[in-house]
Amino acid sequence: ERWYQLSVRGVSNFSTLPLTNKFELSMTPQPDSRPSSPINDPQQQQQSQDHRPSSPSFAGKWKLNTSENFDPFLKDCEIGLIKRQAVKIMPSEHHIEQDGDKMSVVVRAPGRPGKKQEYQVGETFSETEINGEDAEVQTEWDGTRIRELHRTDSFEYLLVRELEDDETMVLHLESEKGTKAKRVYKKMSD
Repeated sequence: ERWYQLSVRGVSNFSTLPLTNKFELSMTPQPDSRPSSPINDPQQQQQSQDHRPSSPSFAGKWKLNTSENFDPFLKDCEIGLIKRQAVKIMPSEHHIEQDGDKMSVVVRAPGRPGKKQEYQVGETFSETEINGEDAEVQTEWDGTRIRELHRTDSFEYLLVRELEDDETMVLHLESEKGTKAKRVYKKMSD
């Protein structure tokens, strides 16, 4: 895949370009074949970190309080009926340690082995999803929220972690089919 910059001589605003005129076009190959984004450009990543507000602290122990539209989301991610039913009734906790961009997230549920994620926001890490598939997870700051794009061989989804207030953490989930779910966690007292 190669990216080009398109120029039209004498035209600076394409929205006012008349359709009846003939123009001379030139295409200049760009040095990098990927579009520039904080996920794949370390220099731009550093600039975006320099310009974003200070990192919120997700540190603490969080317990699931409410869940909206989670079953249809899991179904889109090809999670079987039995696992979906079990997940709906299991309480879930996130135990988070944070040092700036460095995150350690332990997800706990009774009767299940805990899942631990350790990563630096802005980098990629690997984990095993609920269906047993290996996933690559790309992370980045989006203002004061953390975006995680989870990709397996059979599905992908977006998770956005944000603080609603000091006592409420919200996980917004969206499947590749567009199904959205919301999981609201309340901070537990130590």
